[in-house]
Amino acid sequence: MRRATVDELYIRAKGGDKAARDRLFDLLLVSFRVIVRHRMWGDRSAEDVAQDALMAVVGEYDRILIKSSFTAWAYQVLNNKIVDHFRLKRIRAEKMEFLGQQRAEAEVYGPNPMLKIRIKKCFSMINRVHKQHARILNLHFQGYSTDDICRRMKITRNACYTSLSRARAMLRECLSQKEQGS
Repeated sequence: MRRATVDELYIRAKGGDKAARDRLFDLLLVSFRVIVRHRMWGDRSAEDVAQDALMAVVGEYDRILIKSSFTAWAYQVLNNKIVDHFRLKRIRAEKMEFLGQQRAEAEVYGPNPMLKIRIKKCFSMINRVHKQHARILNLHFQGYSTDDICRRMKITRNACYTSLSRARAMLRECLSQKEQGS
């Protein structure tokens, strides 16, 4: 007796056959694991990528209309998850390298004594222009949570985020002007 293909199981599962659905996802997981182990040789995240791909397929398979091949679509989901994994891995490695370089530079050059003075002057300027922005930024830098800041200032989270964003932009602008003027 011939075994049902993945596409045949998909059609039966889409029609409400729970046993076909379970068999479909069991087959996909086994297949995904083989492919991921082959493409991500030695990467400890391989199982996670296979599981993530399967969860993406499970979450979408009954909502989309596949006219050609469910198998091709499912393997494309898996391929996208693998590509995303490698992209994130590369981004993390680049960030770690950048942070390592910054740390090394900071150790070589030491702290910038003028930076603290410039930040204080910029805070004073922000306080003159908009006291609420300065206070929210100050509370944030002191380590208060958004909820704590909202309670203290009697504002909504949205207002807090807006003020914080504007205050950061003002601080960034002030510091960049000072750098250009130095």
